[in-house]
Amino acid sequence: MALSDFFNHTCNIHHIQTKEVDKGYDIKDKEYFYDKTPDIENIPCHFYIKTLEQLVHNEPQPTVTGRMKLALPIDTDIRSNDRVVNNITGLCYIAEVVHNIRNHHIMVYLFREDEAQIPKEGVGRG
Repeated sequence: MALSDFFNHTCNIHHIQTKEVDKGYDIKDKEYFYDKTPDIENIPCHFYIKTLEQLVHNEPQPTVTGRMKLALPIDTDIRSNDRVVNNITGLCYIAEVVHNIRNHHIMVYLFREDEAQIPKEGVGRG
């Protein structure tokens, strides 16, 4: 069985972007955001449920908080704080520390927040 057979999901990755914002009185600050269009699309991957902390039945879908584990091909460009979108469920996650597993594949823990949804205008968490 090849590793590519194990990747039964796909995801999109949005790299975190920064821009300098003038707050007035010559005070500069950085603003963090995610572009509306993904930097990397339809990457083969596999999502695991690592820990399920809370499940709240809301409409139109339940809210799940907890940690996920994501396996990716070794050559995938993913970084800490990137936004990962599961193409099957449409749920958004934020990447934690990225781990290279023996130059074989990449493993990264993800967490999901209610606000970790891709806004329509392309600006994310600030």
